[in-house]
Amino acid sequence: MKNRIFAGVAVAAVIGLGAVATPASASGFPGNYTVINTGTIGVASRYAPYLNAIDGYGAPAGGTVTVYCFVFGDPVGPYNNRLWHLVSYLGHNFYAPDRYLSTPTVTTNVPPPDEYGCQ
Repeated sequence: MKNRIFAGVAVAAVIGLGAVATPASASGFPGNYTVINTGTIGVASRYAPYLNAIDGYGAPAGGTVTVYCFVFGDPVGPYNNRLWHLVSYLGHNFYAPDRYLSTPTVTTNVPPPDEYGCQ
């Protein structure tokens, strides 16, 4: 297990088989975003950036998640957006599709400015 520093706090951000988030940049990440485009369902918790990697309930519609880094995975939504984010909600870390977060890039495959790629 690897520990990384996020805004001065040591966090073990290990997901599934060992994916680890990179440190936040000085210019805005980690960042907080709202869960959107899910109706009243919310977003599932996924241990990897794939639609079939569900491991439980992630965050409710309208909830605020902290985004740490991005990866590319399965395409999601009407724009086939392949961008996913490693997020945290109430202390639980998981992957969420960009399509379901209020990032400025919901219709593209481009991460928000200054967001690191996950390592």
